[in-house]
Formats: sequence, C-alpha cells, structure tokens
Amino acid sequence: MPRHAFSSQDLREIRDLAARWGKIVARQAFGPDGPGSDIDLTAMEQVAHAAATGLAEGTLTTLLDQQAQALGPEQPCPDGGRPCLVRRAERSLACRDGTLRHREPLCHCPDGRRDFFPPAAAAAPGGVAGGGVQRPGQGAREVLEPAGGGGGDPAGAGSAAE
Repeated sequence: MPRHAFSSQDLREIRDLAARWGKIVARQAFGPDGPGSDIDLTAMEQVAHAAATGLAEGTLTTLLDQQAQALGPEQPCPDGGRPCLVRRAERSLACRDGTLRHREPLCHCPDGRRDFFPPAAAAAPGGVAGGGVQRPGQGAREVLEPAGGGGGDPAGAGSAAE
C-alpha cells in the first residue's frame, strides 16, 4: 500500500543511507587519502552540496518516472472514457533545490479536443482513488520556460531499477 507521509524514523533511515553514500562521494572527489591540508571547509561544502543536489535530482527523477510508467500506454478520457495514448511533454519543475527537467505524462483526446493529465486513480492498484500516486510534478511549481535537453543518470552509474 503506498504511503502518503513518512515517519520521522523512516526519514532518519533515508538520511543515514545518504550519509553512507557521502563516503563514496568523498573518495571520488578527493581520493582514498581524503582532502589535503590545502583544501578548506568551503571547498568540501561545495562537493557535499553538489552531491546532495545530484542525489535529490536522481531520486525525484526516478520516482516521477516510476509514477509515469505505472500509467501504461493508454488512459481513459475524463469526459467520454475513450482510451487515449499517454505521451510525454517536457516540463521544468521548480523544486526546493532548483529546477528539475521531467518528461511528464500527457494525454490528448481527439473526441473531446482536450489535453489532460492522467488522474491519480488511474495508476493506483485496482484504479482506486487516493491510491497514493500523485500526478507527476504535483507539489512542485511548474516553470513556464521550455525544458531543453534530457534527463539521465546524474551520477552516470545507472540504476538498480533499470
């Protein structure tokens, strides 16, 4: 059953996991012996911030893509119920830590001559409303300029979910 909120314990465990990944980032940035005495705290903070931003971007991109893929190839039009192809439209989403590019699901119904985003209930198990699947981008402000480029794995290492 999808969750709508995480407990403080759940979030602590996620933070602890990310902290362990910090050791990998530190080794990648400064080598196995760590930073030399010529590296100040500001430089170390820059590395940590870049890692945190990349982790947030990769997590959000993965979660949004998983939601979108759960929709399947067609969704019924909210007006007439006609099956409509699910396509993707480039969006820039303004999130807490910056702008995220996302290929958001979008449907067009030629009968109703309208575009629509698949409803949250469409991806819920059994089609039950309130199944915990948000419309991709929900909770973020849409940025109106067009998104360029593509997503990808910011770490360049692939994903276990792929």
